[in-house]
Amino acid sequence: LPREDTVLAIVLAGQRSGWIGGEESFDLYDGKGVIEAIVGRVFAQSPELVAGDVPSFLHPKRSAVVTLASRTVGVVGEVHPDVADALGLIGRVIYAELDVRSLHALSEELGPAQARGLPRFPAVARDIAMLVRDRFSAGEIARALQDASGGLAESVKLFDLYRGDQIPDGHRSLAFRVTYRDPEETLTDKRVDKVHASLARLASDRFEATIR
Repeated sequence: LPREDTVLAIVLAGQRSGWIGGEESFDLYDGKGVIEAIVGRVFAQSPELVAGDVPSFLHPKRSAVVTLASRTVGVVGEVHPDVADALGLIGRVIYAELDVRSLHALSEELGPAQARGLPRFPAVARDIAMLVRDRFSAGEIARALQDASGGLAESVKLFDLYRGDQIPDGHRSLAFRVTYRDPEETLTDKRVDKVHASLARLASDRFEATIR
């Protein structure tokens, strides 16, 4: 008998409020945010987006494989324009799929997410944008930035990816939001500036990035 997998499918279409006003179409990172919200309810770690084989109905350059604990658990991406046209879909459409069987197996292996106490001290968020070669994955860069922060980076999230005008072939522009927090004391701007500058140097040295 053919195997029939149980999956959770997510579709985002239409417009959302833009970062600086107005309306914008949903994109890959909106899909990523929905996946993180769902998976974060069950697991103590966040999923990652990595390059890999995705269904042919997704855009090859605007899609990714979803992994958790180094296991493939789904896909997310923009529906290929040719497919959208054939189906009569208007505008950009984002599709995500999570494999329920794989998530269930991981939940038994890793256990449920543990509740954490509320932080006592405020976080400080800083952005870092860079031009990098395609051979370096966003996930690889994010992990390196977090590892090099001396434990101060609570999270490193990719929030923008751009290819197009003024971007050289074989490159893309990535923008990360780094959230800093010290669980023992309030961070000063001077301390955050020093760590943030060191992360920019690391990106430049290890990933040949041009900081923007």
